[in-house]
Amino acid sequence: LAQVPCPECPLWVLSMELQVEALPGWEVPKGCVIGVRLGESLKQRKFGESSSANYYFPMPDEKKKAKIDIYQHVGTCSVPVDPDFRTTDEVTVACADPEAKGIKLRVTSQAKQLSEVEESERRDALEKQTKDSAVGYLASHGIEQKLSESIRLLLKMQPSDPIEFICTQLKSGKPLVPQPTERHVPPPVSSDTSRMWSFAVAFDLQGLGPPDLFEAERVLSKALIDLKGDLAGRYMPLRTSRSWPMQPEGMTSEQHAELSADGLLFTSADANGRGVFLMNAKDVAVWVNADKHVQILTKNGAFGEEVAGRAERLRQMIGAKATACGYAPNPDSQKLVADASG
Repeated sequence: LAQVPCPECPLWVLSMELQVEALPGWEVPKGCVIGVRLGESLKQRKFGESSSANYYFPMPDEKKKAKIDIYQHVGTCSVPVDPDFRTTDEVTVACADPEAKGIKLRVTSQAKQLSEVEESERRDALEKQTKDSAVGYLASHGIEQKLSESIRLLLKMQPSDPIEFICTQLKSGKPLVPQPTERHVPPPVSSDTSRMWSFAVAFDLQGLGPPDLFEAERVLSKALIDLKGDLAGRYMPLRTSRSWPMQPEGMTSEQHAELSADGLLFTSADANGRGVFLMNAKDVAVWVNADKHVQILTKNGAFGEEVAGRAERLRQMIGAKATACGYAPNPDSQKLVADASG
């Protein structure tokens, strides 16, 4: 590629030059036409004795890809076109390819003034043809279905970075939200947190039962990842979980190792719909869909009043967000736990 004055334009016009040449031993068959399209411009050159050709285009405003097509020239013919008369001619195409048999064409030309209605119908027909081609392309690759599912989840989760969220969904190539395979949810088996963490509070959400783990995770994870300031942290779905769209394959091996070392992991026969939220300060955490929909933990040995205050504000924030979604905390299930062993 080179930026040169265009020989086909005034010298002061800056243009883009593309030189196409065949490599030794890989010559283009004689008589072929090589077309190069850059943006809206298409240039064609016939490859004869020379094995290279130069193409000149208007200077593009940004980096673009040039499309190169190689055509085999079959034949040529000419017909008269008169704007004053309607003409019909039958012409024989002189074929350059000896394998091509004689070709005859009937060509009709005439000046035609279309009414506004006819011009509108012509445009509509052209637009329909273009639209049908575009729709067929999208359908053949399942684009509409994938985008529709991604948008549905986007509106449901409302992540802070919607573009990154959609890109993650499209790149995953897997079902975005699996359906529960059984109605009974086995109780999780927690890790031994008795020496490192204490359960501050635990509660269920009204209107959600054991089969509604995915909906509970959607509501709670949205509330947790939207937290700001000293309550901010990250939500990590259990390993092998496929239910949380922002991490469709569950927590990473690094996250798993970190939570395991901190004594924050719990296990279940079905990981879908379950996860752990850990504040950035790493002294307050939340188990989602373990024994309860919400279990808030505080780290033993941390600054007592400060940590307890953040845990209480976290409880209030979760309750308010869940209530706004129609799932208020169940007062009958809410309980304080003195420590993890109790």
